[in-house]
Parts: sequence; C-alpha cells; structure tokens
Amino acid sequence: MKDMNGIKIIGVDHGYGNIKTANCCFLSGVAAFDEKPPVGYDLLLYDGRYYLIGALHKTYSGVKVIDGDYYILTLAAITAEAKKYADGVFKRLAERGYDPKQMRLYVVGGGGCILRNFGAYDASRMTVIDDLCATAKGYEFMAESRVRRRGGLI
Repeated sequence: MKDMNGIKIIGVDHGYGNIKTANCCFLSGVAAFDEKPPVGYDLLLYDGRYYLIGALHKTYSGVKVIDGDYYILTLAAITAEAKKYADGVFKRLAERGYDPKQMRLYVVGGGGCILRNFGAYDASRMTVIDDLCATAKGYEFMAESRVRRRGGLI
C-alpha cells in the first residue's frame, strides 16, 4: 500500500493462478458458503456470505468478469494489505514503548477504522474516536486552555 498525499494506493494484479499485491500473493480460488466453514484458510465475510480465499486455483477463463469472483478476490487483496498496514502501525507503536497490557490506546483520526477492522488487538484496551473532527476539536480545546491560563492572552 502506498500513500500519495493522504490517498492510499493498492495495486492488484488479477492473475489467472494468483492474486498479487505489492506485499502479498495468494491463489485465485474462491468458494462461497452461507455458513462459516470449519477450515483454516483465509475467510472473507462479505454481504452475509463467507468466501474461502486461496484454497484452490480458479479455472481459467478469458473473461474475468463473467462471475463475481474477481470482485471478491479484489476485496481479499485489499483486506490483506489493510491487515499488513494495521500490523505495521502496531509494530511501530511497540517499537516506541506501547504495551497494551500497561496502557490503553486511544486512536484519533481516519486510520482508526483500519485498525479497528483489520488490526489484531485486545478490544478492551483500545478506543477509536470516530469523530472526524476530534483532532481539530482537541486543538481548539488546547488553545482555549492556554488562553485561560494566560488570562486571555495568547
């Protein structure tokens, strides 16, 4: 996943045998289930159905949009990249001393939804502030507090 001025870019190569991104590669097979299958492969839950990803190769077809499999495979590729991104965030936090057993993590900003949906964490130790204006509100509060401490002077 690349970041270009705040826009996340994920390249996906829809090969016949494998789906590839810059950081992962998996078999292009898809199997759909109405109930969660008891298997150890990667599952994608989408629109109320479970999709087993990468357990087999998709049969060759010259037209990749003949069914919805490549759409599901694209979602799986984006999910794999989002998980890798979330893992990287938690790794960098740990490198800087974050220990979820010792402190609660508060996440403010747009990246919170990626961490919440794709990160591996203890939900009782992390809070995501969903308010997109929270950072600006925090700056406003800090400025107001500073003005009060200084008796109305900035």
